[in-house]
Amino acid sequence: MKRDVTAGVRSKIEQIIGGAKPSPGTINKFIEFFTSDIKAEATAALCDWYHETNPSLDILERLFPDMKIPSIRTQMSRGRRPR
Repeated sequence: MKRDVTAGVRSKIEQIIGGAKPSPGTINKFIEFFTSDIKAEATAALCDWYHETNPSLDILERLFPDMKIPSIRTQMSRGRRPR
């Protein structure tokens, strides 16, 4: 995982230096810029898993004990990747 993050950060740096992406302006904004891609991928992967496996209520309750099932289902339907 560390290598993936390192490669990703370096790729973003090269995109900015090469003019393919605008500079975020600050270190904190660079981190936000980088992590927004990771959040989107993680959300999409989680939603794909949900739709592919159709997990039981028990599994959903173990994974997300602080959430109500209807809220989980709503969020899973919003984050699905287009096919």
